[in-house]
Amino acid sequence: MRKFVLLGILLVLISSLSMVSAQDDDLNTIVFPSLVSGETVVGTFEGTTTMRLYAFNGLEGDEVSVTMVQDEESLIDPFIVLLGPRGEVIAYNDDSEDEDDTALSSAIVDAELPADGSYLVVATTLADLRGVSETELEEPVEYEITMEGASEVEIPEGESPIQLAGIQVEAGQSGSLEVTFAEPVYYIFFMAEEGQTVSIETSEAADTETPLGDTMVWVFDRDGNRIAGADDIDQNLFASAEFEAPYTGAYMAFATSPFFYFAADVEDEEEFLGAGVFNIAINAE
Repeated sequence: MRKFVLLGILLVLISSLSMVSAQDDDLNTIVFPSLVSGETVVGTFEGTTTMRLYAFNGLEGDEVSVTMVQDEESLIDPFIVLLGPRGEVIAYNDDSEDEDDTALSSAIVDAELPADGSYLVVATTLADLRGVSETELEEPVEYEITMEGASEVEIPEGESPIQLAGIQVEAGQSGSLEVTFAEPVYYIFFMAEEGQTVSIETSEAADTETPLGDTMVWVFDRDGNRIAGADDIDQNLFASAEFEAPYTGAYMAFATSPFFYFAADVEDEEEFLGAGVFNIAINAE
């Protein structure tokens, strides 16, 4: 289990990455679109933004269903992933098995939540799952997200509505992270100033018995839009994400393996290919 402390958002310290002081107001600028049980949210992909995060709070034992349905005139193939507060992969779906659902729509059905806390829904398309496309969409594409089954949770006054286990780092820091079968997605929070060029790079970790040589990095803005991210770089399987910060404030990144969502299918930890240790560095100029 990853150790954590509560600083507005749950933060964790691992290896040589050091904890930095954080003001709640800084971290609380991350407010992903919220999902309320039984209510439908309309979203839009446009430009190169083809992935968005949605958040909701639930209780241990809740059986949650999530659907993503594309506009009837759209040819996109929705893909959704349900992630837990510690980077757990609860479920994912490409094509709904319900014959009454729209063709190509996605549906996660009756996924049981393992703990009280905040959960994320990754909404994207099958074609755009691995990284940000360099080709912009010719026109905006609408879709609908609906979540059902999560208990109503009252957030104490003054606390962040989104509480996730992750690490906060400063530009210029580097270290080693470990993703596991139980928690294959690592949440990273960092600050950047408007106009800065921010880069996040992964590389091989030395002196470990469990190296992870195939990594993936995604970067999200405070509204949940994926603004950068890649799977493979050059001729190796490590990842590099670079972007110009559009505002001064907080950002969130996922560090994981391209195999992360298969953790929902694999029962034996030894069969999961997406776990291991790797180096990561964040820089800003």
